[in-house]
Amino acid sequence: MVDLCKVTELGKATQYHQQYNRQVLVAVPRPSNTTPHYGYDVWRCWEMSWLDPQQRPVTAALRISYPASSPCIVESKSLKLYLGSFNFTTFPDSLQLLKTIQCDLSYTVGALVKTELLTDTTRSTPHGQCIDDAKVQHVTSMPEASLLSIYSQSTAEETLYSNTFRSCCPVTAQPDWATIVLDYRGPTMCQHSLASYLFGYRNHAAFHESCITQIYTDIQQQCQPEALTITGYFTRRGGLDINPCRSSTPDIECNDLMLPRQ
Repeated sequence: MVDLCKVTELGKATQYHQQYNRQVLVAVPRPSNTTPHYGYDVWRCWEMSWLDPQQRPVTAALRISYPASSPCIVESKSLKLYLGSFNFTTFPDSLQLLKTIQCDLSYTVGALVKTELLTDTTRSTPHGQCIDDAKVQHVTSMPEASLLSIYSQSTAEETLYSNTFRSCCPVTAQPDWATIVLDYRGPTMCQHSLASYLFGYRNHAAFHESCITQIYTDIQQQCQPEALTITGYFTRRGGLDINPCRSSTPDIECNDLMLPRQ
């Protein structure tokens, strides 16, 4: 069990660096999981800035992605401090900036990280059916996988989503809000049982990535769909929004959906 208070910068006194400093990056090991899955983590960083060769500030939005199979994730506050250290650092061009970030983060998480500057920031809403009006029969203080159930053995292929998801940071206890999107093919899921299950995360203390992994695992084990993809679109905090995806599809591609709340 990882002692998060020792590995994370969350909740600690902050020292802001005026020049590029990769030493502030903190890796957090992913928890072990017995349910095989694929997927990725996408981070969008909305407060990226650096200096051009004429010492003029450049601002942009940065997109970072890496596979869910990486042994570690990057801790969010450390990433914010790391990116903040670029604010007064000169780069000859954006390509050199992206290469630097890619190299540093790949080393931190133990897998190849992709970096790019965002050019399209169009907001849209998920396709599919919102389950937020589904009748909730059980309200629990923690997620309970046993609440998940099948409505019918008839095969369905559908997208369900909820805009009301809330969990808590395991270090600071601050709330984390998200839209959860579920794409599946298999026995028809009971929507009110899914809504009841997701409501149980409201006081659950876990990082974004762990929440999505647990949701994927619980649905796989309880409902046994033929195909399943779970994506969490978390709202922004500290200039960062985090979007983990867990899937049964080996070659699942990163979804660039951006929601109005992000």
